[in-house]
Amino acid sequence: SVCGTGIDTVPVPGDATARQLAGLFCDVSSMATRLSKPLSVRVWPALGRRAGERVHFSCPFFVDSAVLRLDPPTQRERTTDQLAAAARTLGLFAAGAIMGAALAGRMTTRAFSG
Repeated sequence: SVCGTGIDTVPVPGDATARQLAGLFCDVSSMATRLSKPLSVRVWPALGRRAGERVHFSCPFFVDSAVLRLDPPTQRERTTDQLAAAARTLGLFAAGAIMGAALAGRMTTRAFSG
């Protein structure tokens, strides 16, 4: 659920990846576009905590809460990451062709598996 200003002061797992956080930011951005209103995301890593674990705050301005679960990358995101890594190896010109073919569904990750 998202409040009227977005996701505000929510703990996330301490081992959250940049990809997981980017996914959260993109989701909120999509909602902001759909709702035609500005929304923000303010989260912080709860070091040593996993999704669902309770976090206690000593600050009176925060309420104890559970660590937010962030979805793992989807197969498409993993495929895009693998293709981007291969494209960097091949060079910028090849990158556009590889990404375009992959997004058009003409290529699978098997082409890049070791």
